[in-house]
Amino acid sequence: MAGLVLEGGGAKGSYHMGTWKALRELGIEIDGVAGTSIGAINGAYILQDDFELAWEIWYNMKPSLVFNGDEKLMDKIIRMDLETEDLNKIRASFKRFIAEGGLDITPLRRLLKSTVREEVIRRSQKVFGFVTVSLTDFKPLDVYLSEVPDGMLAEYLMASANLPVFKLERIDGKLYIDGGFYDNLPVRLLQQKGFKEIICVESQGLGLKQKFDSAGLEITRLYPSGDLGRTLEVIPETLHRNMKMGYFDTLKHYRKYKGSQYYVDQLRDNFYYIERFSQMDEAVIGKLAELLGIKDKSPQRLLFEDLIPKLCELLKLDASASYAEIALSLMEYGAEKVGIDRFRIISDVALSKEVLSSEPLIQVEDRKKIPGWLPDVLKSNGLYLNTIRDQLLATVLEELLKTT
Repeated sequence: MAGLVLEGGGAKGSYHMGTWKALRELGIEIDGVAGTSIGAINGAYILQDDFELAWEIWYNMKPSLVFNGDEKLMDKIIRMDLETEDLNKIRASFKRFIAEGGLDITPLRRLLKSTVREEVIRRSQKVFGFVTVSLTDFKPLDVYLSEVPDGMLAEYLMASANLPVFKLERIDGKLYIDGGFYDNLPVRLLQQKGFKEIICVESQGLGLKQKFDSAGLEITRLYPSGDLGRTLEVIPETLHRNMKMGYFDTLKHYRKYKGSQYYVDQLRDNFYYIERFSQMDEAVIGKLAELLGIKDKSPQRLLFEDLIPKLCELLKLDASASYAEIALSLMEYGAEKVGIDRFRIISDVALSKEVLSSEPLIQVEDRKKIPGWLPDVLKSNGLYLNTIRDQLLATVLEELLKTT
């Protein structure tokens, strides 16, 4: 019996959609969902098992589907792409915001009421829990679907997702605010219903998290491999990127793909890359040694005792990283630098070929910027190492790719 916990985070919840897509492909059955804020809303779509509808909603999401107002101005504010003539509009909007007590999210309520199929969710008989906070009673509320009056689910979801910048939600005369003020990742709600296998999808959302006793629980944590943007960043390119990231991050976790930013399904072994490092040109190793202020060592000793540990430091790898992992991290550095798309499954062979066939990793004029006149004692300084980082990494990678 597997449960899914979805963290709140506004537009960051687009990441949940990619995760759900991957879980479906992996054949992982979800028997219950707990969530806060956008996690509660996405949880409703998951439990009504209408993937196509939820995906289409997120893929086509725009500010006007969330709140009322000047959509073009909202888009400019979100993108921080403002012009002088926009300032008067912003001033007027801010006055209206204050007068009305927050952003009007009537469009979001309308969307939920028209797309969340409460009767389907209830018929599924699966556990559904979410969190909100009652401002009227000054206390948090853990809410299960069984406690929600018939026909009121959309209202309670709105209460869970009521960010401080929105108008306060009122149910039966009581005011509610976003559940992230109490527990943005409510694992407890599934634990209390007897779930032992729990998948937590984190989304970098702002909010508190309540502690829970993890003894006896098998928890899988899925965490974004990149930045998901801001809470209200409802712009297509960000949402689409997050959806892809959630999909590939989830596949990576379960299928054990390698890589930090890329999704590598086949990686040649450690011995292969030890041999590749060993075949690096000795003259190149000598030039790198000069950059690092290292003398009086044979090229092989210098490579394995000094240069490769320095690569680990610059790539922010653990000292225990294998040679294959170091080589892959170098390839990822190169791939990112030349703009190779990361949202696909690729082998280290294919990735290395794409990097090799791209433009030079570091231009000739940039190589000339390296200060070669520094005394050796200063060449171990962190600031200097950051200065030569690109030249060092690019040079080693170019040599490594020549031998692969």
